[in-house]
Amino acid sequence: MSSILIVIMIIAFLLFYRKRRVETYDYKCFLLTLKSEEKRRNHFMKYHNQEIPIEIIYGPDTRTVKGAKKYENKIDGEYYEKALEMHYDPTIKRPDITYFNIGAIGCFMGHMEFYKRCFDQGLKYAVIFEDNVIIKSEQLYKEIQNIIDDRGGEFEMCFFHCLSRLPDKQDGKLEKVKWISSTKCYLINVENMKKYVKYFIPMDNHIDMKHEDLISQGARIYYKDMRRYMKIDRSHNSTIGHFSHGRPDFISRTNPSATRKDVKYGY
Repeated sequence: MSSILIVIMIIAFLLFYRKRRVETYDYKCFLLTLKSEEKRRNHFMKYHNQEIPIEIIYGPDTRTVKGAKKYENKIDGEYYEKALEMHYDPTIKRPDITYFNIGAIGCFMGHMEFYKRCFDQGLKYAVIFEDNVIIKSEQLYKEIQNIIDDRGGEFEMCFFHCLSRLPDKQDGKLEKVKWISSTKCYLINVENMKKYVKYFIPMDNHIDMKHEDLISQGARIYYKDMRRYMKIDRSHNSTIGHFSHGRPDFISRTNPSATRKDVKYGY
């Protein structure tokens, strides 16, 4: 009888310790997805630690003109007209890398909803995952917390995935960036980002590359490669649908002399 009691006490202690360990994270998690993408959403949740709360953001589906038109007043007029033009005539090529199709509008506005919720909820730090992230190891959550513990308030954002970026310099354990593209997960210092969120609008770039405008205004934006702990599910077609453009060597408006030779690639 006493041995059974000891086992019960050990189990209770382990459960309590595990719960305490989870609750020490200083950030809140969000998942950005579409209501129609249940399969992608479920696949993400399969690998996410269920003991860590996560709030789902259903981004708007703007792959139709009707869906995109709701956000016309938040988009640069030239870019909006070009997005419509390319929608009606798929043979038209994007002028350069900054131009986007109407599907990308929903992605952009989904990330804007992330900021709104963070501000409304009075959060201190927050992490957003897009729904094609696969968490390989629970160490990911700890690594994110380590950045907060190390930097405190001395950062605005830190990305954990990208396909490409223009590095600025090494700053402690993180790489400071001048430009970044094709990102799926990042951490924000919510209070600090209140100063910079206004520079997202009007939309005249993809959401990830738009961060160069914030950087030009002084935002400290970093990159930490987390491929040991997460990966991207590329078994599905992109909900945005990237395609070629007319200036293949053009990278960045705020770094006009940069070319693909200056780019550092992610995963």
